[in-house]
Amino acid sequence: MRRSLLCFGPAVLLALSPLGASADDVYLKNGKSFRDVIATEDGAQVRVKMPGGELAISRAQVLRIERGTSPYGEYLARKSALGKAPSAEAWLGLALWAQGQGLDSGVREAALKAAKLDPGLQGLPPLMRRLDYVLESDLGRWIPYEESMHRKGLVHDGSQWITVKELQARERAFEEERSRKIAARETEARDRLTRQLELSLLNATLERQEAARAAVSAPVLLPAAPVYYPWPLVYAPTPIPQPPQPRTGPQPASPSPTPVPGSLPPSRPGNRFTRIPGSLLPDDGG
Repeated sequence: MRRSLLCFGPAVLLALSPLGASADDVYLKNGKSFRDVIATEDGAQVRVKMPGGELAISRAQVLRIERGTSPYGEYLARKSALGKAPSAEAWLGLALWAQGQGLDSGVREAALKAAKLDPGLQGLPPLMRRLDYVLESDLGRWIPYEESMHRKGLVHDGSQWITVKELQARERAFEEERSRKIAARETEARDRLTRQLELSLLNATLERQEAARAAVSAPVLLPAAPVYYPWPLVYAPTPIPQPPQPRTGPQPASPSPTPVPGSLPPSRPGNRFTRIPGSLLPDDGG
């Protein structure tokens, strides 16, 4: 390891050497906080610098600022110590230090800077492959792996890189399978509708047959024949029975009952009547 460090030169050694750097924790009044950042108080604002960018916060929202040290603060200090025009070797040394600290944002920034200055720098390929970059010889520079695959005419289908022809063939197969499924669903729907219609027709036929059988077996009800009476009906009130009166002298003979108009004479021996044709009364045999 010592030999590899010496071959990089003093710029790399400067990047790898320990430097004092401050890192702060900013606590806000709403309960939020920013840890391991660089906080700078600027009048009514507090500027918070972090790997993702820089943020300005109103001083009235800040509860307190705790000063400290962090890998990111030291990374900023080391980058500042490289000078105004650092070499590719210096950036590579800073990238290696950031990699040892687990500071991915620093590794990416420093390695890309080194790759831009010297794409063929020794010790750079492992870092660039880790960042998913590929060195294109015809271009003479490092480009993202995805861009390299596109330059070869490959596309990503979600799981692997394939050619455009393979992608088109898969799309055609997908469309054919989709059309087949749609046609199968439509056929199934038509068959289901046909079965429902056939069942409805069968039920209607059975109902008509049942109604016909019921009509045949039902009894025939004829209208009642009119009834004719031979004489008019006369209402005669029933006399109220009177208690027997004691006899005081000779009793006169009982008068003959007065016939009621329209009524039959009392039945007596030898009393006969003639049957009127069409009458329902039977003949008395005379």
